[in-house]
Amino acid sequence: LHKAIRRQRQMCKETDRVQVKTGSIPVRKGPAKTCRSVKRISGGTFEITEEKNGFGKLKSGAGWIYLKKVKRV
Repeated sequence: LHKAIRRQRQMCKETDRVQVKTGSIPVRKGPAKTCRSVKRISGGTFEITEEKNGFGKLKSGAGWIYLKKVKRV
């Protein structure tokens, strides 16, 4: 990967656990608000394996969620 892109990507050393703060949030195909939403999640605890552009990649492989809408647990 290009150095700038590599710096922008932050790999979590271990998976981080998060919970949705309120309501439901979209799961997106990529780490941007412009990426298509594939489903919505609410409640429960989810694991994040990677962070990019303020989004976290779900360990399940379902997609990316906006980290400002979740809290780390």
